[in-house]
Amino acid sequence: MRTFQKGPGRGIFFISLLLATVLFGFAAKREQEVTRKAMSPALVQFIKQKRALTEVLAEKHQIKTPGAVWTFFNAAERGDWLATSNLYRALTAHSENGVSELPRPLAAPLKETVGAFEQFETSEAELLKKFAGQIIDDLPADSIYFGGTDAGRFVVSAFCQSHTQGRPFFTVTQNALADWTYLDYLRDIYGRKLSIPTPEEAQQAFQDYLQDAQRRLASKQLKEDEEISLVEGKAQVSGTVAVMQINERLLKRLIEKNPSHEVFIEESFPLESLNARYLPHGLVLKISREPVERLPDSVIEKDHQFWTAEVRSLIGSSLKEAASIPQLCATLEAIYVRSDESAFDGNRAYLKDTQAPQYFSKCRSSIARVYQWRSQNARKSDAAALINEADFAHRQAYALAPFNAEEAWLYSSFLLEQKRTNDAKAILATTLKINPSKSEEFNAHYFTNSLAKLRKKAQELDVKTR
Repeated sequence: MRTFQKGPGRGIFFISLLLATVLFGFAAKREQEVTRKAMSPALVQFIKQKRALTEVLAEKHQIKTPGAVWTFFNAAERGDWLATSNLYRALTAHSENGVSELPRPLAAPLKETVGAFEQFETSEAELLKKFAGQIIDDLPADSIYFGGTDAGRFVVSAFCQSHTQGRPFFTVTQNALADWTYLDYLRDIYGRKLSIPTPEEAQQAFQDYLQDAQRRLASKQLKEDEEISLVEGKAQVSGTVAVMQINERLLKRLIEKNPSHEVFIEESFPLESLNARYLPHGLVLKISREPVERLPDSVIEKDHQFWTAEVRSLIGSSLKEAASIPQLCATLEAIYVRSDESAFDGNRAYLKDTQAPQYFSKCRSSIARVYQWRSQNARKSDAAALINEADFAHRQAYALAPFNAEEAWLYSSFLLEQKRTNDAKAILATTLKINPSKSEEFNAHYFTNSLAKLRKKAQELDVKTR
């Protein structure tokens, strides 16, 4: 197990090692057929832009570029996913001395190329265009946008006029800020327009997290799945939770350093310290500069209307607002367990896809979490309405991807908190009936953890799944 250790200059090095298990946490790992899809014009243009950027970076950093890099781009430009992915694995594989063939300053453009290509290869292009288009159309020019999931990062970047030039906005990933090579990359492409956290600030973020983790370890207040131990009196931390905690600190620092830009996020991992600053904004969340004491009624109403129309455009009338949870589950089982096409009057491309639906679901789930947090911290007069809105958002997130064990776990946990045990049991039973392999490729670690939780809770509640 790789660990962070307290010591001069070691933090950032160990952070980069940990990121190897994190950065592609939301990428599908499906083996592809040799048959090639017709390439999206957006993807074609994006690959050309990344090739040009690689040439610029190689010249800037005076790098002799391995020939395999250009072979990689040639394969991508002709739409050969199998060759592209194999070449990327070979370029990024570490030799016995721990060094890969790919020079570090060139790593990000290739990662973005293969990341975008993979999304178009594994999802319906129509849905990716809708997903990215709505985000792009909803965000003001010159804003900073943090993409969390692979679609939120790579696909949005592909559909932007120019990801490299920050047009119409600057796209940054939430997941890689703790990697000093990624911060260097942001300085390369955005350094003249944005103030990027320095190496010293990145190191300070690591030290701040380490001190906080050690304090919480002593008081037994660790987060779920947070891996911290004391070895010879020194704190050692490892795993995804640690990396994301450091990312969160650097994300906030980047926001602070760029006060003239509006900021938005499509979450991959919850950033709890920003809950009071989140405002629903279409598919994503806006991050206000200061905490918002109370969500404006106009924001809640606009969000409710937006998602009502959004869900209807994707899954039709499968989700009826007045339907009970058992009625909703019965409809979903008819669609996903018994393959009853007459029960589904939504977008057929959506029904065929197993990955893109989880991106829409993830966006709605993030907003549901905000309402849920707000309900727990609101004055009594607002709490009931926020609970209702959290339930509405969770219900939509679940209906959008009922095979997503993570959202099933979040929604059933919410229902149990509201003492709605029978409804929670219905959600658990339906998800465990639907073939869980449908979403294993979306996020294997979190899917497996959530599925294990679902099964354990179902057993505790004596839920019937057959």
